[in-house]
Amino acid sequence: MSDNPNGAALAALYPSATPAKPDAPAATPGTTSPAPAAAPPAPAAKPPAWRAPEGAPPAKAAQPEPPRDPAATLYAEPMKTFADVVAATPLPEGDAEAAGFDIGEEGKAAREAVRSAFLASGASKEETSELWGIAAEAAHPSYQPETYEAAEATLRREWKGDFDSRLNRARTLMRDMARKHPAVAAEVRKLGLDNSARFIAAVEKAARRRGR
Repeated sequence: MSDNPNGAALAALYPSATPAKPDAPAATPGTTSPAPAAAPPAPAAKPPAWRAPEGAPPAKAAQPEPPRDPAATLYAEPMKTFADVVAATPLPEGDAEAAGFDIGEEGKAAREAVRSAFLASGASKEETSELWGIAAEAAHPSYQPETYEAAEATLRREWKGDFDSRLNRARTLMRDMARKHPAVAAEVRKLGLDNSARFIAAVEKAARRRGR
């Protein structure tokens, strides 16, 4: 039997009451354990490759400018003189009157107003020739003007999801033109060009070239 009859009960209730294990033997005086070797220093963190000094992103290398499209440059070059406009808006060869042109004073005044509008708007020779050619075809007695529905169907097929935005672009340019040059708007309506898919598409191209 134990000299301490309560020892077993104390050990069960309080585990810390169990006899302590002997400490590890102390080092013998005069002897020391060798110190562990120091860990090698961690390599210095490298800055991210995309950072330049002072933390600014590195400057991109200069890129050469793409070559300019000669056709786009040609289209953007406005005509300089009224004579340039006259050259880009000729009367039909042969009998101009038979082709639907009014060769009287009223017709001359209308053409002068239209040509002045081309010059004032900064139109290029190519833009002017394209629009004038469509108008000349519409002036011919044999021309059958499109209906609104036919023009809309054609433009919806060609412009697809961009129909609304591109039509609005053309309308905006034509409204500006009509406000500044009422004679042009009158000729457009007289010839039925406001329902011409080709004419509207040409106006929309001209508007896009002007950043509209």
